[in-house]
Amino acid sequence: MDVRTFRNGRGDATLAAKEEPVSDRRLEDATNARVRIRLTVRDTAEEGGSWTREVPSHTFETTERGVVLGSLVIPWHRVDEYRQIVLDDSSRELVDDGAGLKMRVRIDDGSPGGTTYVVSADQFAAEPWTVAILLERRLDADTGMSAIEKLFVPWHRVLEYERVQPVPAIDVPSRPDAEDGAAQQA
Repeated sequence: MDVRTFRNGRGDATLAAKEEPVSDRRLEDATNARVRIRLTVRDTAEEGGSWTREVPSHTFETTERGVVLGSLVIPWHRVDEYRQIVLDDSSRELVDDGAGLKMRVRIDDGSPGGTTYVVSADQFAAEPWTVAILLERRLDADTGMSAIEKLFVPWHRVLEYERVQPVPAIDVPSRPDAEDGAAQQA
């Protein structure tokens, strides 16, 4: 580790280049948390170009500058996404009849077309620093409980979003005279 000391007028200060954040045991253990955050951060030093950490929700915070994990602040331009996962022991289902307003959201995932999500309008929110998309309920393999997952994507990764009004199928009665004309021509 490269350590440099400089004089700043108020005493000596020490900087450590490439210093690892202090490990906080509360940040590491999300296994028993009913509400947890799964954060994915870009990091060129990591294999694959990013790292993912799952933390209890009480150790996570969003600010206008980025996300905060304990005392570590990660700027928004490094945040790929975070997911809020709520474990629920009930068997309620989210019902979407498909008739209402939909939102189509296209997210930059590095591929030419990106990833597209189409959700009900009440499962989408345009927030100050992110867009939030409520994903389908799933079964958590570790706990056997139902998991409600909400995806938060920073604005710099949102390619576009639009409101999509479904067009209802209309049952148009056939014209009796059109059937007669087709039969006469045959």
